[in-house]
Formats: sequence, structure tokens, C-alpha cells
Amino acid sequence: MCGGESGAGKTTLVTNLGFVLADKGQRVCLFDADTSLSNVGMQLGVSPSYSFADYVRASAELESALWSVSDGVQLMPGAGHVEDFAGLHGAQRRRLSDGLHRLEAVFDYVLVDCASGESEAQLQLIQASPFVVLVVTDERQSQREALALLQQLKQRGFGRPVMLVVNQTASAAAAQAGFQRFEKAARSHLQLRVHFLGYMQRDACVGDALYRHMPFVRLCPDSMATHHLEVIAHRLHQVACGTRSAGGQFSAFFDALQLADEVQERSLGRKELMRQLGLLTAGMDRLQFAAMIREVISLWESRSGERFDRPSGPPAETPPATATAASCEELPVAAAPTASSRQSPAPTAPPHQAAADSIQEHPSLQVVENAAVAEPAPRQDKGDGLKAAASVAAKVGSL
Repeated sequence: MCGGESGAGKTTLVTNLGFVLADKGQRVCLFDADTSLSNVGMQLGVSPSYSFADYVRASAELESALWSVSDGVQLMPGAGHVEDFAGLHGAQRRRLSDGLHRLEAVFDYVLVDCASGESEAQLQLIQASPFVVLVVTDERQSQREALALLQQLKQRGFGRPVMLVVNQTASAAAAQAGFQRFEKAARSHLQLRVHFLGYMQRDACVGDALYRHMPFVRLCPDSMATHHLEVIAHRLHQVACGTRSAGGQFSAFFDALQLADEVQERSLGRKELMRQLGLLTAGMDRLQFAAMIREVISLWESRSGERFDRPSGPPAETPPATATAASCEELPVAAAPTASSRQSPAPTAPPHQAAADSIQEHPSLQVVENAAVAEPAPRQDKGDGLKAAASVAAKVGSL
């Protein structure tokens, strides 16, 4: 889960989303990659002794860095202090890869709270994640910053669909207008597909929960904020369960970069190299594989001091110099859930008009396209598992 500017509320959403998914029987890791003061640990009022950075540097074991904050929810703090994941080498790169594999094997969801901005480490985390949730507000400046982030990712070969959450909005109508501006700008200027995951109206309960260092879904289980987040969690779970190829993609991105190191260290033969590369990229989709190749080429260029001559071909369309060149009128949220999530029935609703084109990489994203923004209905009585969230979501929009 990422955003272009601080203050959009992504850390609060990540934290509470983890508790909602855990209430539905999912095993959740909150992977805190935000180096700002508003990190997950501070919001929950905990100060772990070790962090993921300590694990990568061999100062602690992975189990020591994990911090249990609730039944089904564990916190992995301090990932944001690893300044450059792709720049790690040798033993640290191997520990990074091994740690991510172990987290993916244990948890159904690894929700990554990325820092705001465009640092190298955050861009790498977003590229590695099979699902990207972008958090914006309905203010134009927030959306401009988010478009600038997407532009940076586009220049690095990113092309997967993005799911959008409009946070801190005044109404459903304002959320709809904000999404439409953002979707139009991303499609026109960056050729990226954006899908509506949900929205969060302003709720005094959220601020009260932050003051008490509690998740608002625990402090105010019947609030409008909790209701909206349950809808978002239900839709996200449908998308994750409907995408079979997501398993292992998060760790596979860094596995491939580790292989580039090992090639130089061990001088692998071509046949063995291709065999290992095939194993490491088995869980990737086409766009993730292309992004990984670009990272490998960049790594080779930085080490050799030479320029890699790419094959000539028809000139590609050049994206605009800056995403912020769009006028205000043209402007339309790690999480990275893992595919070990429990399966649920695939959505059957007809596609939204804005998603008429086929979505090859993530066909289940039609779920969020089918969800129309509407005023939320009163909360229903709690049910078992995801059925409760499903009944709530049905009153917000067709899933």
C-alpha cells in the first residue's frame, strides 16, 4: 500500500485492514516499510526490540523481529531502514530472499506499508508486490503526488493494474469524482489501468483511535469507518483469491536479483543459469519479469561501467515529461497479499463500463471495477467468515 504524499492515511488503513482480514480467519503480517514517524508500531503503541533491518544485517533472527500484536496479526517492523533492497549483496541479499520466502510461507497476507515518496527502496517494494493499492484523498494535490509516483514506476517498466482507495473523503460523490479524475489522468498520460477498490469517509472515531494507539476497528466496531474498511477488505480478498499466479511473486523479484550476483561469483554455465532462472521466475507474470530484467541490466551497467546496447526496434511512445503537467481538471492506495490466502468463489458480476477491456494479468480485478460508489447502508449483524463482509459490500455496490 503506497501513496504519493504523507498524511493520506495509508498506514492507518494498512494497520486496520490487517485486523479486519484476521477477523475473517486470515494470517496477516504487517510489513512496516515506512520510515516516517507515523509507522505501524507507533500507531499500535508497541516498540519492538528488533526489526527486519536487524535480521538482514544478521543482528537478529527473523522470529525475534516478528512482534505479535493480536490473534492472527504480527508486525515486522523496520523494513524501511533497509535503504536499497536491490543494492544488497552476498549474505545480506540471501537473508533478504530467505526472509521473504519464510514470511510468504507462514502468512496469508503480507501487507506492506510503503513510505510516501519515491525512494529507491520503496520503488523496489512496489515493483515486487503482485498487488498495489494506492491511497489518495479527494484533494487534487494528493492525486498529483500519486501520479508522479506512478510515473516513476512507469519509467522503470511497471505496467500492472493499480487499485485505488480514496481516503478521508467527505462523501461518496466526492470519492467518485476523485476516482474518475485520477483514472482518466493515469490512463491518458501514463497508459496505466486504475481500478476502484473503495473509499473511506471522514470519521472522528479514526482520530480517537490514533490517540489511544488502537485500531479503530477495535475501538469502534460499528462505526462508518469500520463499515467502509470491511467492504475494501472483502473486495481485496476476492481479487487475491481470484489471482492464482500471485504466489511467491514478492520474494521472486529479489531472488532473481540474487541470481545475478551468484552468476558473477560462481560463473555458472549457460545451461545451469537458464535452469535456475526458470525456477526463480516461475511465479512471475510478464510485467514483473520485464521489470526484473531491467533491474538486472541496470545492476550490470553499474558494475561494469559500460552501457548495455538494447536491440533496436520501433520507437516506443514517449510518456509525457511529468504527470503533473495535466491540468487540475484532467486529474481523475508490500500490501501485497500473498496467494496462500484461502480461496473464495470468484466474482460473477458483469464488468464496469470503465473496465470493458480484458484484464489479462489480473482478471479478478473486475471485482473492483464492478463496485459502484454509493452511500453505505446500515451495518448488518455479524456473520461467519467473509459472509458478513460480503453482505455489507452488497449494499455498497455489485461485486
